[in-house]
Amino acid sequence: MAEWILRARRFDTSGLVEVLLRDGHVQAVRSAATPAQEQGATFEKGRHNVLEAEYLAPGFWDIQVNGALGHNFTSRELTPDAVRAVCEACLRHGTTHFCPTVITSDAETISFALRALTRAIDDDALVREMVLGFHLEGPYICPDPGPRGAHPAEHVRPPDWEEFSRWQEAAQGRIRVVTLAPTWPQAIQFIARLSERGVVVALGHHNAGSDQIKSAVRAGARLCTHLGNGCDLFLPRHPNYLWDQLAEDALWASIICDGHHLPGSVIKCIVRCKTPSRCLLISDASPLAGLPAGEYSLWGKRVTLHENGRTETVDERGQRLLAGAACFLDTGVARAWRDTDLALAQAVELASLQPRRLLSQATDDFLQPGARADFVLFDVGEDRLRIRYTILGEQVVRGEI
Repeated sequence: MAEWILRARRFDTSGLVEVLLRDGHVQAVRSAATPAQEQGATFEKGRHNVLEAEYLAPGFWDIQVNGALGHNFTSRELTPDAVRAVCEACLRHGTTHFCPTVITSDAETISFALRALTRAIDDDALVREMVLGFHLEGPYICPDPGPRGAHPAEHVRPPDWEEFSRWQEAAQGRIRVVTLAPTWPQAIQFIARLSERGVVVALGHHNAGSDQIKSAVRAGARLCTHLGNGCDLFLPRHPNYLWDQLAEDALWASIICDGHHLPGSVIKCIVRCKTPSRCLLISDASPLAGLPAGEYSLWGKRVTLHENGRTETVDERGQRLLAGAACFLDTGVARAWRDTDLALAQAVELASLQPRRLLSQATDDFLQPGARADFVLFDVGEDRLRIRYTILGEQVVRGEI
């Protein structure tokens, strides 16, 4: 019987607690300032392994992970072992659940990637527990440079329900989030069909007008993918699609806080417009996350990973573009806190509870007795979180402190 005691301050109240885990589930919780016998708990000293840190929070959930450690989810070379390696990397950074993200590519590559991810889920219990579903980011995005971002132009195309249905079959129904542009003639009907089937529709990599955004929302669109990124380098003062999406109360916003995608002032404005109740953090971790600085080939392009973690490529206009992020959500939480006026508890919530709420998997209390363990224990450094342990069921993983 595996038993652990977690000892740290709750991220939301700062109250010091001790949590008894048994066989991967919460057995009991008590205030560390209250004698155990007063609450009926039996935390016998010397009997349990004790894990300590400054803070205890729900594990981070990340709905946009493109890969890591050189493993690309949009690839015909993807293997179950590669998916497992990305899972293990996520755990070291506090992420317990995520959506493998397949981006714009040819139909065969997308099909292969979805089947490979499905096979990894079938073959590996850890992958099965960590993967929330798949995020299909493209190929139904804007073909224009700027909004298209680093996605390969030759594979961008309009929504095709028969094609998507084949992909959903390859994924065994696990495509859970779809990012697309609402500018295609058939996009609104496509959004409605996805929404009816419970898929979260996200607007991203687009240059839609006000009426197109409103129509997409009426059809069921719920999210803006990495709002402020995947857009034109220059926009009219007003109106433009950033204002329109900020003004749409029905749309949540996912935000990349890696110190490169958005300045702190923009993050502050997004959160103030949307309020924290309609925001969440994503890493947008690319296959370069966790690799050393250097020159790499990625998504058909030459990508430079700089020493400071910035990933850059050059488009057909000679413009420098970001090509995903090279970090995980622990960096995003720290930057959201340090670069804005968010409290630490709010920044943590944007990476943990808010994704659960978007996917309708939130609970009233993350420390409910009987619940399966899904936690991150961390300290706060000067410029980042220091992940001490990530606990998922019976898995206890040391972080990269």
